[in-house]
Amino acid sequence: MPSIECTISTFAHVHPLLQHCVFGFTHMVASTIPDVPGSVKLQIQRENLLQREMLFEAQGPTTQDQSSEVSEHISIRSRSV
Repeated sequence: MPSIECTISTFAHVHPLLQHCVFGFTHMVASTIPDVPGSVKLQIQRENLLQREMLFEAQGPTTQDQSSEVSEHISIRSRSV
């Protein structure tokens, strides 16, 4: 029959190992689950598009140079979203 000291010593060595395994597993699971659901992300992108369209309409007619400059700015911002 193992002594109590042997059991406590074994537990003291095994516990940190098991603890690190649990922390690693929870980190892996947490990193695979997205913070924002895809449907919410899509809705945010739609709202941003509508805001940009409203800004275009509010600005009124623009020249060709201004129009291309603004569209480049929007395409850069939409890639970062």
